[in-house]
Amino acid sequence: MSKQAYRVINLQLVMMQSLSPTMRRFSFESSEMSAIQTFAPDQRVKLFFPQLKNPQETQWIVEKEDWYQAYRQMPEATRPPMRTYTIRNLYPEKNRVDIDFAMHGATGPASTWAESAMIGDRIQMAAPNVDWDGEKRGFEWHPPAIAEQILLMADETALPAVAGIIEELHLDNVQADVHVLIEMPKHEDRIELPEHQNIHVHWLARENQSQPGEKLYEYVQKLYPSQQQKKSAVELENINVDEEILWFTGEKLEQQKFYAWIAAESKAVLNIRRYLAQECGIQKEHLNCMGYWRWGKVLG
Repeated sequence: MSKQAYRVINLQLVMMQSLSPTMRRFSFESSEMSAIQTFAPDQRVKLFFPQLKNPQETQWIVEKEDWYQAYRQMPEATRPPMRTYTIRNLYPEKNRVDIDFAMHGATGPASTWAESAMIGDRIQMAAPNVDWDGEKRGFEWHPPAIAEQILLMADETALPAVAGIIEELHLDNVQADVHVLIEMPKHEDRIELPEHQNIHVHWLARENQSQPGEKLYEYVQKLYPSQQQKKSAVELENINVDEEILWFTGEKLEQQKFYAWIAAESKAVLNIRRYLAQECGIQKEHLNCMGYWRWGKVLG
């Protein structure tokens, strides 16, 4: 068995496609693509970018399998900055992978690279290793087969994952009633998604008039009004979203009929989780809540 669940491969940018004013697809090729795999539409991977100050001095990862220890030992001034993204499409037979980026200006190493990327540019990616026989990692989407209601909530940072989830539900001819709430900066940031009679997509636009996640919080209250008889005094974990990563995943309960997958700005996700659990009486074990970023902190 391989020593690492993830392995590093080299990527070369071969195509860029604008999906909306906010979303851009980057397509990469690699002769090593057959060495990685993906388990779910929200599969997380690590991308490694050139150093901001001295990109030419970036020390790229050479040890591809036992990479993490080697990465940690690199001098901070030269090691490539690492950021988390979602595999949008993986085509091993074509040696290609698609990664969608939320474009929000050059605020960090990832977004700076994305804003100025050119065909032929090279970066690196750590993704699930095909030789790993241990627990499958890096994803949270595992709805129970008997679910009757599914709630998906996302902002632009989680749109690649939720778009992949919708495609999977469409292909599976989902029988559950699915509500999808997607908050984007502007109305024109909508992208095309497969249509299905049981999938109800609600696009919400901030239009610079509200804080990230505010529209999601408002709309979920319309979908699931607070009910006095269902209010719960359940204790929820305290977390400081300015210092800790918000990541609460529900238990894999095969008999549950309600399932939620929520990924957006951390404070908003915290408030939504609290509302659904305490005001609506939904078991916290049914809620997968992930803070993909924190407002006011460097994004990308």
